[in-house]
Amino acid sequence: MDCHMEPEVAAAVIALVASVLVAGANIGWTASENRKIRAQADRIAEAQSADAEALEKLKHRLDMEAKEEEWHLEERKALAMELGRYRLPMFAAATDLGHRIKNIRNDSFLSYLASDSERRDVALRSTAFRVARYFAVLEIIYEQIGFLPFEREDEANDVVAVLGKIGSTFASDKYDRDDRPWYRARFMIWREEQRAIGEIARQSSSDADRDALIGFASFTENWDGRVHPWFARFVEELESGFAVESTRLRLLQSHLSELVRLLDIEGRFKDPKIVPEWIKRAEAESSVEQQTE
Repeated sequence: MDCHMEPEVAAAVIALVASVLVAGANIGWTASENRKIRAQADRIAEAQSADAEALEKLKHRLDMEAKEEEWHLEERKALAMELGRYRLPMFAAATDLGHRIKNIRNDSFLSYLASDSERRDVALRSTAFRVARYFAVLEIIYEQIGFLPFEREDEANDVVAVLGKIGSTFASDKYDRDDRPWYRARFMIWREEQRAIGEIARQSSSDADRDALIGFASFTENWDGRVHPWFARFVEELESGFAVESTRLRLLQSHLSELVRLLDIEGRFKDPKIVPEWIKRAEAESSVEQQTE
């Protein structure tokens, strides 16, 4: 076969082949670029989807945090209102107990407990009554609001913190032991005992008068029945005369003075001239103790 091809035909064939190759290359390049563009679009779409999901999660988290903060704010308001409701009864109970502790420690109150004193029983029972009334008000607050946790700067939480210190000081077995074993620490009243004492000083558990406290007359009438078993050891330790040197009572006086200061929002004791003597003594002792630490 004659394969000879005219130059013009050969040139045309070569040009055709070249154009086909170029076209093929263009098609391949275009397809590759299209794949790249599609891949890039897919990545952008994925990123946008991820961003949208992340944004939605962020919005959800912020919404939940806002709701939680609103809840805490409402709870703080509720706590402040409840503490405000019982502020005056707690103020009175803490003041009376702090004053009696000061009389015991500093003013020879225990002289009334001499066996020939006609006021012996009143001295013993009135001291027990002041302890019981303090725990009764505290029991009411426990029942109503349960001491929910709040931020430290909240004023209500400061009151709760001091109430906690008073409760712990009563309950601890590390005070007033001397050479005694830990289980015989003087004036120790455990939490359960505190609550039981608070219960017997309440008038009733009914809704109608759930916040009412019994008076001293009723407390005395029930002394030989419900009351005395809870105070038998406390009375015995009062009669021993040790209370004058009691570390527990000193600390309680200090904590009670701090509580009264927090509850005194009317500023009754703002003027140093009218600050009760028991608070002055407590604050002076606390200041000396802090300086020696």
